[in-house]
Amino acid sequence: MTQDASQPTNGHQGTTPDRAYPVRRGDRIDYRFTDGLLTEVADVLAARGYPTIDPNGGDHEELAFALWNFIYGRPTR
Repeated sequence: MTQDASQPTNGHQGTTPDRAYPVRRGDRIDYRFTDGLLTEVADVLAARGYPTIDPNGGDHEELAFALWNFIYGRPTR
C-alpha cells in the first residue's frame, strides 16, 4: 500500500509530506522536552564554537522558546 503524497506523514495538519516537524503534542505533557535536552543542545552549540549558554541566563530561556517552537510549532492566537 502506498501513502497518499498529499497527506502529512506526521499527523500534523498544515505541514508538507517532507516535514517531520512540528510534531503534534496534543493536550499531554511531552516528558522528552527537559532541561537535559536544552543542556545537550547548548553543549552542541558550544562544541561547534558558539558562545556558551548560561543555564540560569536569558539565552537559556530563548533557546527553550526557539526549540519549543521548532518542535511543536508556534502558538496560535
